[in-house]
Amino acid sequence: MNSGRTPKINKLGGRDHYPQAGSVLLAGAGVKGGAVIGATDKVGAEPATRPWTPGDFAASIYHRARGLTITPTFYPRLPRPTPLAEGTVIDGLFA
Repeated sequence: MNSGRTPKINKLGGRDHYPQAGSVLLAGAGVKGGAVIGATDKVGAEPATRPWTPGDFAASIYHRARGLTITPTFYPRLPRPTPLAEGTVIDGLFA
């Protein structure tokens, strides 16, 4: 697994990033042990399955781990309603 990094060394002696691919490790708090969700192409450069966003992780944590509903709006100290999370709950992430 490339974890979002190119396999070749660049001219400055480092490695570049694949901006469309990366990985996240989550543990505890009801996260399903050993679950692998999503996949990249054979070189780890592009998503081969549905790409998950930071908003999807936030929605999943709020909804599943904290028990909060993400569809209604949350009213912080702002004069207008603000969404609690913009994303989709990731199925299979929690046990």
